[in-house]
Amino acid sequence: MSDKLAKDTGARIAANTGLMFIGKGGGAVFNVVAMVLATRILPPAELGALFILHAFMLLASELGTFKSWQALIRFGVPHLASGDTGALHRLLRFTLGLDIVMALIGSVIAAGFLWFGHELLKLDSEYLPIALGYCALVALRLRSSALGTLRLIDRFDLLAMHTLVQPMTRCVGVVVIMQTGGGFAAFALVWAVAALMDYAVLWGLALWQLKVRDLLAGLFAKPPTLKAPEKGLWSFCWIANIDASIAVAKLELPVLLAGGVLGPAYAAVFKIAQQIASVLVRGTQQLDEVIYPELAKMVEAGQTHKIWPLILRTGGIMVAIALVVGGVVAVFGPDVLSYALRADYGPSATLALFLLLAASISAAYAPLLPTLYAAGKPARALLARASGVGVLLVLFVVLAQSIGENGPGWAFIIGDTVALVLAVAITQRTLSEQVMLDRQKTTG
Repeated sequence: MSDKLAKDTGARIAANTGLMFIGKGGGAVFNVVAMVLATRILPPAELGALFILHAFMLLASELGTFKSWQALIRFGVPHLASGDTGALHRLLRFTLGLDIVMALIGSVIAAGFLWFGHELLKLDSEYLPIALGYCALVALRLRSSALGTLRLIDRFDLLAMHTLVQPMTRCVGVVVIMQTGGGFAAFALVWAVAALMDYAVLWGLALWQLKVRDLLAGLFAKPPTLKAPEKGLWSFCWIANIDASIAVAKLELPVLLAGGVLGPAYAAVFKIAQQIASVLVRGTQQLDEVIYPELAKMVEAGQTHKIWPLILRTGGIMVAIALVVGGVVAVFGPDVLSYALRADYGPSATLALFLLLAASISAAYAPLLPTLYAAGKPARALLARASGVGVLLVLFVVLAQSIGENGPGWAFIIGDTVALVLAVAITQRTLSEQVMLDRQKTTG
């Protein structure tokens, strides 16, 4: 890879991250609008119950998936480059098999937990029938292989547009409820329909792009399978599953903890604050997904020595964006939220500032964890993420009980700082080792 190609890689990362940031940012705006409108109809306890239910569904879905998109990229890059369609199809059938089996298992476990343990989530029994029906979404959430397909073939423009499907559907649904009337059940239906639209559109885009590239014919000639077509695939998937589960636990488990520790009403306050901060949080997640395929190509080409400067620039840009967004929210956010929300939701403004500061810290290490995956060291990424999230979750409970509503904000700040320090140290060591391997291959 020449210097020009290295620059092209940086340009693609910047362009694709920009597309995804705009898409996720727009989606976050629609989500905030939907939530603000929902606060005009539902009291905090009912809205909090809705957020708890949706967070539980997402957590159950993600814990039950192997994040097969990561394996699809890690093992699919050489197949796509060499034009080996048969190998790519075998890989896709394996990742789809993982998605299907784990989604079914996850839905059964989720329904069982809700039936016997809904009181732990502070969900009243009156919500149980709706909650059990909501578990069907876990069985239908087969997104990972479709996401991996679009990322593998570099169609981040389509992914950016797709991120608007679910929040826009929610907005439309909430407006309909405002016009026709409806309570908790109506909102649960809107959230469920929005999720189903998300899944359907995503798979439509993935299949369309496979067909455009003459990669669809023969894919379904054989059924999905759990037989790994390549050595090391299962071990990679297990580690990726644990790491991804920890990542989603950081996003969704705090909503459940907020409800369990301080009640459903506070869960609504926390979720609104989290959604405001998600403009940055989702942006850093999208960087992870955008940069990973490019870094995998650089490692494959023996250009590891060019990665560290690239991730330093990328991380610096993400932090700068985070600070700008955080500053805007700090100046204008409290007044805007005070006007838009009922008084019951007022604490969301202050809590959002804490979460935005934490998001700026996580933005700094956003390029580091995918670097470890690209270097074939997913266990090291797992260590850094798990340490930060472990600190966060423990402090979330402790500080929420000791200092109240702002305690969870401090927990996020401290947890992300721990993850940043570890990620920097581990990534530096990993890249040094990989550079030595590249030199040995060149001299050998």
